[in-house]
Amino acid sequence: MTGLRYRIEHSARSLPDVALVACLGLLWVAGSVPLWVHVAYICVAISAYTRPNPGGTVLRVVLVTVAGGSGLIHGYTQGGIPGHDLLEVPLLATMALLFARFGEQRALGEQTVLRTQKRLAHVIDRIPLATIAFDGDARVVTWNTTAEELFGWTADEVIGRDNPIVPADQREASSELFERIVSGERLRGVEVSRRARDGSTLELALYSAPLGRTGILLLYDDISERKQAERDRDRAQRRYRDLVESVPLVTYIDHVDEHATNIYTSPQAVEMLGWPLDDWQADPRFFETILHPDDYERVMGEVHAANDAHGQFNAEYRLRHQDGRYVWVRDSSAIFDDGGDEPLARGFLLDITQQKQLEDQLLQSQKMDALGQFAGGIADDFNNLLTGISGYADLAAVAIEPDSVATRCLDGIKTAAAEAASLTSRLLAFSRRNVPERKLVDVN
Repeated sequence: MTGLRYRIEHSARSLPDVALVACLGLLWVAGSVPLWVHVAYICVAISAYTRPNPGGTVLRVVLVTVAGGSGLIHGYTQGGIPGHDLLEVPLLATMALLFARFGEQRALGEQTVLRTQKRLAHVIDRIPLATIAFDGDARVVTWNTTAEELFGWTADEVIGRDNPIVPADQREASSELFERIVSGERLRGVEVSRRARDGSTLELALYSAPLGRTGILLLYDDISERKQAERDRDRAQRRYRDLVESVPLVTYIDHVDEHATNIYTSPQAVEMLGWPLDDWQADPRFFETILHPDDYERVMGEVHAANDAHGQFNAEYRLRHQDGRYVWVRDSSAIFDDGGDEPLARGFLLDITQQKQLEDQLLQSQKMDALGQFAGGIADDFNNLLTGISGYADLAAVAIEPDSVATRCLDGIKTAAAEAASLTSRLLAFSRRNVPERKLVDVN
């Protein structure tokens, strides 16, 4: 009979008092006084249970005891009631009082339960998550304010009905979740989609707890903003990765350790050096193994210095290609500490092999230009000397006999001077000071 007095209307609660008055009247009008006394005490007990009021119950007991006792005494004096029936009056009064006390305790207990339920309902209503309880038939029995705000239905519209937030295409999956929860499984943060009253789709994290065999309790956390932030983050990461993988250089992330152990290397490294990306992460000393022996000490010394100082690293060196040739690279990196477990070195490698080749060609050209300038200066000075030699030879030839031995010697000197002049002309042509001319040459 728990909760009976909360289910009986106020008008129905007055029926025991009406019956009580009728019984008291029948004590004097009709016979069978003990019967109506018993019925009167029963009415007192029922009234005490349905309307617990200690003062009213005592008043009713006194009234019945006085009226019933007077009736029993009157019957006893008339000889119609045996004497032992008089003992029933205090006994019935005591039982009525005890029953009244019992009813009062039950009423207090039910009031405590009611207050607890109201307090619990208030707590549930203040939970910042949409809180919904279902009975064993999956009908809604609790729908808090957050659920009203999130889904759009009021509690009066959904309590006692089926769950309105499950889309038609997810009812089977929802039924499976319901069975799992009823069986005792607790769900933590299961991502589900539910619909609001306006037809919009909500992304939610579901938490559950079984309520014995009577139903389940579900809490929904709206994670739409978090999911949107995750999608925005993923898009930003994809754009950043696409940017990193589209630029004509290799980007990398390394541990700040003595081997510069690689964490990430962009795919451009395969095209630049030929080694698969897995090789970079598989061997902590991979960078050292492909570093040119002549550059090893210099580069690793600069790496260790930059790591110790947490400074920038800039160097040019050679790395071995998978086909055996060496590729010149320019390496620039810096160490960043973004609040993680350890600082990391982030940098890039740029292929400068063609630049190095052009620098070598330029250096060779500069050497050749310097050599040409040097040769041109020597040719000018030597040509001046040859001019003097030829001039003095001509003057000497005028002063001696034409057919003498000295004349022939002077002719040899002039011939040698002419050939030397031809040599200086070629030197000047090499230095670009004289423009060479074309002429017929006897190859014999």
